[in-house]
Amino acid sequence: LITQYIYIYIWQGKITCLIFLLSVVDLIFLSYADHSIITYGTYGMWGSFLAGRGETVMPKVLLRTDVGKRILAANLSNWKTV
Repeated sequence: LITQYIYIYIWQGKITCLIFLLSVVDLIFLSYADHSIITYGTYGMWGSFLAGRGETVMPKVLLRTDVGKRILAANLSNWKTV
């Protein structure tokens, strides 16, 4: 179903929709992970958050950013820093 949708949008020349769909597919795969290692940014963070299981490992310097401060405020017990 997703491949047909991607093909239709390539055929119509809407390349931006292809990128959006592939990003959604990537996020779906990340959400099925048992464990996650994330870096700066929100994409991996959302994949780990949506998975909701296992451990998520992130660098300590991430806690200095706005995203890191929000993660810290959420008090997620399975999120660790290294």
